[in-house]
Amino acid sequence: MVPGASYMLTRRITQRLFLLRPDDITRENFVYCFALAAERHGIEVHWLMVMSNHYHAGVRDVQGRVPEFLRDFHGLLARSMNAARSRWENLWASEQAGMLELVSADAVLDKMVYGLTNPCAAHLVDKVRHWPGVCSYDHMLTGRPMKAQRPWRFFDRDNAALPDEVELRFVRPAQFTELSDAQWRDKVKAAVQKREAELSQQRLAKG
Repeated sequence: MVPGASYMLTRRITQRLFLLRPDDITRENFVYCFALAAERHGIEVHWLMVMSNHYHAGVRDVQGRVPEFLRDFHGLLARSMNAARSRWENLWASEQAGMLELVSADAVLDKMVYGLTNPCAAHLVDKVRHWPGVCSYDHMLTGRPMKAQRPWRFFDRDNAALPDEVELRFVRPAQFTELSDAQWRDKVKAAVQKREAELSQQRLAKG
């Protein structure tokens, strides 16, 4: 593992079941576990999209510890979601998580747009911000962090090592350091809106 490398992370739910469907349980558990593991392992998070049966995330592995991050995040989320959903079998599909290294600014932007517009490409919503699940798009444009309280169904309330609340902040990728925060947000918005329009035209063309 190379410290400082950027990746698009992906993992699917077992049998493609909708166990990450958009609801308060998914939001509470996913954001808490993701933010907790990212903080522990020095992971910078650029974007995040959680679909009903998989997720995509863009990250920078500052310390070369993304395998440990994935281990902790996937393990914590599986146990907390199973506790919340009253189930006992594996949450994740048996294949390993996807970890695509992004070696250029173009690759980072391309995969960011791909991930954020996933609900539009699946023809579930017309606009990214219409997706009711966990999505970083509005947070990237406003600079506001995602927040989550410690899920009560799994995590020990008396464990002082676990924060009562976490914040998940979305950091501008290192490949775009020449841009200001405002310029980066304009670039994100323009790229997403262009892809939304392309997908809308595809739907119109196919009737």
